[in-house]
Amino acid sequence: MEDAYLAARSFKSRPMVNPTVLTDAELRSIGVPALFLVGENEKIYSAQEAVERLNEVAPQIETDIIPDAGHDLTLVQADLVNRIVLAFLKEP
Repeated sequence: MEDAYLAARSFKSRPMVNPTVLTDAELRSIGVPALFLVGENEKIYSAQEAVERLNEVAPQIETDIIPDAGHDLTLVQADLVNRIVLAFLKEP
């Protein structure tokens, strides 16, 4: 708490950045290997619909839905997320 209080006193806060939804063309244009992970309990958008859209318009993007997780997938399913990311990074 002390660190958070010090940070709040020391740094000027900035407004949150609103998320941007990429167009189909923008998603198709991604030419580098990409991995999209989403928690099955995501509240901002439907995880299933997001993965279905990506699979349809940008099949070059690897997707996975993380079970028993929401926006906090890297915390509540850290081991699983780490394994998936490491496997993705090892692909040729």
